[in-house]
Amino acid sequence: MIDFSKLERIERKQRSARLQQARIAAGYRSARAAAIQNGWPHEMYYSQESGRCGVSVAYARVYAAAFCCDLAWLMLGEGYPAYPSQPPSRPPERAFAAVAASVFRFIGKKP
Repeated sequence: MIDFSKLERIERKQRSARLQQARIAAGYRSARAAAIQNGWPHEMYYSQESGRCGVSVAYARVYAAAFCCDLAWLMLGEGYPAYPSQPPSRPPERAFAAVAASVFRFIGKKP
């Protein structure tokens, strides 16, 4: 029988390692620096990067935009990190706003 909780722990650790790798490649020296500069709660970001908490797709979209990396690579480890030399087409705060707007539409509320 498959132990899904064990698989999820392994996936979470691998995802957190990719998140850390993306942050470092984007030029942030620490998780705290990345969180503060991007306006994220640093405790939450640190707990996701350290693997204590999982990373949802919504957060991963924001992180991928901020760190200029591929979402599929960040979440699943598939493909390549693809760190472009150019900044993202949308600033992270606009990427977050787009994700937040889609969540509000999904739950039927206005921001």
